[in-house]
Amino acid sequence: MPALNKVADIIIRDKNLTKIIPFLEKEQQKVVDNLIQRKKALEIELETFKRKRDGYNTEKRTYAENRDELNKKRVDLLKKAKDLREERDKANKEVKTYKDKKNELLAELSVVSKKVDKLKDVDNPDGKDINQIKTEIDRLKFEQQTRVMTIEKERGLVKRISELENEYSQRKREIEENEELKSLLNNYKNIRKELDQYNKILSENISKAQDLHKEMIASLKEAEVVRKEADQLHDAFVDAQKKADYYHHKYIATEKDLKDLDEIINSLNKKKTYSKKERGEQRANKIAESVFENFKRGEKITTEDILLFQRNYYD
Repeated sequence: MPALNKVADIIIRDKNLTKIIPFLEKEQQKVVDNLIQRKKALEIELETFKRKRDGYNTEKRTYAENRDELNKKRVDLLKKAKDLREERDKANKEVKTYKDKKNELLAELSVVSKKVDKLKDVDNPDGKDINQIKTEIDRLKFEQQTRVMTIEKERGLVKRISELENEYSQRKREIEENEELKSLLNNYKNIRKELDQYNKILSENISKAQDLHKEMIASLKEAEVVRKEADQLHDAFVDAQKKADYYHHKYIATEKDLKDLDEIINSLNKKKTYSKKERGEQRANKIAESVFENFKRGEKITTEDILLFQRNYYD
């Protein structure tokens, strides 16, 4: 405590209390000056804390907006995936329905086919089917067009083709004249046509279900990617929130310190002013008492006495 040590030295050396007062006032002014410098430093810190707090609050809001936007996108993607799943399940249900119908038609076609074969066997004891005859004709014609052969062999081939064509025409007429067989064949043809339609619809629905499934999986994967991005933004938001809170608390504490410091500085300044006034009053009172004593003794009060009183009172 250097200041007090100096004061003590003055007291011991001079035995005069009046010399201590200017020294204490000087030391008090140094304290006030240091406090003012500290106040300026705190004001700079306060502005720094405010700027950082506001900066992190801005970052926080940006992170929150982007996060909320991604979360909304994720919700939309999940809804899209849900709708696609429902469409896919509906398509798969239709696939099952068409498969069941196809199996029914195949069973019906098998029954009709067996009846047709049975009638053909009755009307065709040698067992040669009209379709087999047609296939044989086509094969021989192809051979005639593509193979090199002698004239004699080619004539024999042409003769055989002619015979098969006659046989084919005869079998065709027999079939057309057989009402039962004709009805069965028409029924077979209609079932075959309906079966082809179901096969086409079935294939379309299978393809549709597969496409919907792929699109659903793609939406779910995208939703997962978006979720991870949103989580990263949320982590950044929380970090910015913590930093903003930290600097806000620092700001509030510094603001309180500044307020307390102002009160201390103002208090010291008031005490300094009051001390000067009080000392002036004390000196003026002593001079007034001295002048009054002189006056009681019959001495005159001079202009110099009055000026001395005023100078000491207002000093």
